[in-house]
Amino acid sequence: MVRAWDPARPVEELDYSLVICKGRMFHDSQRNWPIIENEAFPIIKACSELQYLLLRRKVFRLYCDHANLIYLFSPSIGVKQHVHDRLQRWSLHLLGLNYTIEHISGDKNLWADIVSRWQTRSVLRICAVQTRRQTHAAVADLSRLRPLSDAAFVFPAVSDIVEAQRTVASVASSLPVVEEDGMLVVDHKPWVPTGAKDLLARIMVVAHCGA
Repeated sequence: MVRAWDPARPVEELDYSLVICKGRMFHDSQRNWPIIENEAFPIIKACSELQYLLLRRKVFRLYCDHANLIYLFSPSIGVKQHVHDRLQRWSLHLLGLNYTIEHISGDKNLWADIVSRWQTRSVLRICAVQTRRQTHAAVADLSRLRPLSDAAFVFPAVSDIVEAQRTVASVASSLPVVEEDGMLVVDHKPWVPTGAKDLLARIMVVAHCGA
């Protein structure tokens, strides 16, 4: 769409605003259509589905980079009969529309493939990834009398619970598990997988000692 049409400027240099993008793929028998129908179909599809935008008093312009589309809806004698009939049926969709078809060269018709040509953000490339894992002594190796006083004892943290949850492939469907702040909870309480034996033991030690 051009808000301020300037007839003195070339068509490809006008200030366009994108209103809507539409597209599709050919399927089944459509893949066997001749080129002339492949070129005509996008015009018919756009004019049919966007008719609510095109029913207007002023003339709207159809631009295409295929010169034969200018004469497409008045097929010559050289066009095969079945193609001629199909194009005539398609042309019925254009009845009532006030339009003109104008040719534009392919190298200047940038709006036709704007989605595929649109500049995307550059992809960040990572040369190497280094991970660090904090290890702690197993509860079984700690002092049985005073585990909290053991220098190797590591207090359980929220990050430990989240890490344990990530190692579980699935959660029992019977549990009303929801996610809060990146952590799975049941009834607003952190859910600790039963397989995280060491983490559960450390939590029990802290809870038993009232820490």
